Amino acid sequence: MRPCIAFFSLLAGLSATLASAEPPAGFEAIFDGKSLKDWEGGAPYWSVEDEALTGITDGSLKYNRFITWKGGTVRNFELRAKVRISPGGNSGLQYRGTERPDLGEWVVTGYQCDVVPGNASYNGMLYEERGRRILA
Repeated sequence: MRPCIAFFSLLAGLSATLASAEPPAGFEAIFDGKSLKDWEGGAPYWSVEDEALTGITDGSLKYNRFITWKGGTVRNFELRAKVRISPGGNSGLQYRGTERPDLGEWVVTGYQCDVVPGNASYNGMLYEERGRRILA
């Protein structure tokens, strides 16, 4: 059991957004669509725009910058998200990750579902950030 269930990554030179929506029956929203309540991340990279958790960078990042949900502790869960990403974007949804401040500001290690719509070989793949890398 880890205190954080969801991390959203932002890679150099790209932007991504995670849209908020009314959760289906049996699900609980972890993003309110209005604020960064219960989220911590590296400003100025993360904000809320058009009811979406939004990450943006100018391409100068030396490593990923994550925003972390701090709203509680869960055991078993199913994470559902609607994702919008800019053309050429490269981002991901990380789950059951571990924060590693010893490696840099807002560094997280763990499993990640990559979101890279311009590259079918990477979009949706299982990646281990700061670990074994491409898993499936």
